[in-house]
Amino acid sequence: MIIRATAKGRRQLAAARPVHVDSVRKNFLDHLSRDDLMKLQEITGKLHGALQDLES
Repeated sequence: MIIRATAKGRRQLAAARPVHVDSVRKNFLDHLSRDDLMKLQEITGKLHGALQDLES
């Protein structure tokens, strides 16, 4: 199944992006130290690798 956004949907997504990014930063990233962010990057890298393994 292929799902595609309409032109209107893409415009709405683009309009929401700055608000979403600001919210993620304010409510999540701003509460983490540099060490926390490095650990988070390591963890997400491992998860990404696991997902790639599942797809192959």
